[in-house]
Amino acid sequence: MAKTVNVALAAEGAVVVADSEFLGDAYYHRAGGRVKFVNDGIRMVPGDDTSVPTASAVADTGRWVPAVSKPHPHWVWIRFRQPARISRVVIHRADIADYPVDFVGEYSPDGGRTLSTLFEIKDNRMDEETFAVEYSFDPTVTDNFRLRIDRSSDEAHPNETEISELEVFGSFVDEEVEGRSEVTAGSLADKVLQPTEQSERFFRIRHTKEVIEFSSVWLRLMVARERPEITFLCWDSLGKGNLQTNLLKTGENGGGRLISAPLFSTEVALKLRGPAACEGNVISYELECPDGGCARWEIRIEEKSIQMAFDWAIARTSVFATPPALRLAFDIVATPTAPIANPVAGMGAPLPCVLHASDCGSLLISRTDNSGCSALEGRKTRSDRLWEATIVDQASRRSEDGLYAVPSGNSCWALSLAVEAVKPVPALTDADPRLKTLPRHWLNNFQYQDDVGVMANNIISANATTSCMLHYIEPAVYTPPMAGGVEAIQVGRETLDRYFSGARGYGTEADDPWIFLDSYPCFLITAWDVIRVTGDLELLGRWLPLLEGYAAHIKEQDRDGDGFPESSKPGTPSDSCRSPHSNIADQMNFGHNDAYSSALTYRALNCLADLERLAGRPELAESCEQDAERIRAGYMEKFFNPETGIIAGWRDRDGDLHDYWFPWVNGTAIIYGLVPTDEANAIVDRFEAKIREVEYDRFDLGLPICLIP
Repeated sequence: MAKTVNVALAAEGAVVVADSEFLGDAYYHRAGGRVKFVNDGIRMVPGDDTSVPTASAVADTGRWVPAVSKPHPHWVWIRFRQPARISRVVIHRADIADYPVDFVGEYSPDGGRTLSTLFEIKDNRMDEETFAVEYSFDPTVTDNFRLRIDRSSDEAHPNETEISELEVFGSFVDEEVEGRSEVTAGSLADKVLQPTEQSERFFRIRHTKEVIEFSSVWLRLMVARERPEITFLCWDSLGKGNLQTNLLKTGENGGGRLISAPLFSTEVALKLRGPAACEGNVISYELECPDGGCARWEIRIEEKSIQMAFDWAIARTSVFATPPALRLAFDIVATPTAPIANPVAGMGAPLPCVLHASDCGSLLISRTDNSGCSALEGRKTRSDRLWEATIVDQASRRSEDGLYAVPSGNSCWALSLAVEAVKPVPALTDADPRLKTLPRHWLNNFQYQDDVGVMANNIISANATTSCMLHYIEPAVYTPPMAGGVEAIQVGRETLDRYFSGARGYGTEADDPWIFLDSYPCFLITAWDVIRVTGDLELLGRWLPLLEGYAAHIKEQDRDGDGFPESSKPGTPSDSCRSPHSNIADQMNFGHNDAYSSALTYRALNCLADLERLAGRPELAESCEQDAERIRAGYMEKFFNPETGIIAGWRDRDGDLHDYWFPWVNGTAIIYGLVPTDEANAIVDRFEAKIREVEYDRFDLGLPICLIP
């Protein structure tokens, strides 16, 4: 009788894949975990610390965590080194707060095209003492097993799940199963893109031994001759030829390439079958797909855009984790490049999508074949300072598991990457020559990470500080709808939805005293921004109870009953700048009564009052306005410094003012109407004089946080 072993072990030659991975993010409530931990033979047992790690490192978390931005179902799929007769599965949980509740054990008899059920479990419940559940079934010969998780135990974060180990017990057999043969090639269709007549009128073409270069005043692109790769890419939304910086990473995993990953195969770049063909302003690569199949990649460079056409052919229907897709590997050291899209659950950043390179400008990425949809999926690698944008055709995507069942024959799609100029309030900015460079910079602020569904400090950074939400989302109010119908306010909506669903950020990463004074006011103000811009009353109904809860917490932070929120930090000279902090200026000793947070609270309460009226609740609106009026009435007495004639930063627990000439604190108080007009003008005059006095002139870097040390 054949020996019974765990045929799913990596040590036994098994390969594991999953619908996704979450690799962790600082301040997110859950650390990441790689799928390779599922069959490494190391499982959590009584005595292990199974609590949710909060560090962003995933090297030793010992668990698989799928992408937190993707809804259930999640799945993990193991292919054994050879067919086996299996009859028992053991599923080991990680954290007790987030384990599978409804799930299905299944296998594919035909290489992933169809699935057969081995067992189905509803309402599985585990406790602190239960680390694993076991299921037996009739012996079945197969070379694979998939665990599909339809629901998990963490109701506060319904997208999320995790497991520590998956064991599949059986014995290897010498039998053949369908679906292990290679994908075979079909025949490619005719070429799509034709050269532009007299293209040299618009841009320069330069040939060298290694590359072919195309450049206009709007964009610059280089392609390799001996490998299918875009080696250099830059664009300038002003059309002034500012094209010296390569936005793409160089090296083995850099550039722009076509990649693919058949089910259970490693993701690789498509290989060249012959040298690049160049006809005028069109480049064409003939390619080999992994595991067989063939493809063609056509690129036409125009004055302000790049047109691409993709064609690949296979002789039979095959399942891919990633079908042939365009990947652009951006170098974050050069400048952050990030997507702005109208988010859709489970699709990353769907096209059309604006790709913005900070201080360079924007590209609109859109489908031009009118026959399907695509999505941009981002992936960051902090250690390499790398952000990868993969654009995948969704035509063959299966809704039930996110895999791609590519039919036999030809699959074709086409893209446009067009330089766009995005600027706020065009009637205002067009009239002022000082604002002419805004199309390069205006969208710098929108660093949207589609893998976690929030805006961040930059595309590979931690998810955005919640006490900065005001500064990340409010510019979207003044950003008009962009080409392709893309709206910046939609990434703000998605970001708030994530936080309102329980995601943590810097400023709200735990309970008091870790909730900064400015965090919840930022939530109220930006929620008002989103609802007033979108007019989404259904969203208002869903968010309003949460917003009222944040307002109640703000009121609780008025610890002495004077109408102003107080930080748990005393703000005295003897207190150090240690965590938890009072507001986003976390390297300064703000504490107790904070002038900036109080100004935000005043506006936040008025914003909530407006939303309450919009929801038909005038009594609650009046209550918010009364609380706001208490702040307005006492603001100058609380924070105005008669010795300097400006608003101080904070008043400490002993009643002393701390004034370091903060432009941002005074500016916030003035624009929110907390300072009488005459006094506001005088404060601005005093700041202008102080700036001259300290000889600050680096306005290209912005305004300093304070004018005296």
